[in-house]
Amino acid sequence: MKPVFAEDVLTGKATITDLVKRNEENGIVAVSFEVYNQNGELVLTAVTEAIVKCRLK
Repeated sequence: MKPVFAEDVLTGKATITDLVKRNEENGIVAVSFEVYNQNGELVLTAVTEAIVKCRLK
């Protein structure tokens, strides 16, 4: 979204946007990321998915 330079200070926020159980052992989690520079300007957004192990009850 905007260029990032070596001296920039970046902060970010990750939000879980979706959880889908695939089977008894694992599921898929979708995570949305927002990254800001030291001026509070949004410099990057991304969405990723990962397979995660389900908790045993």
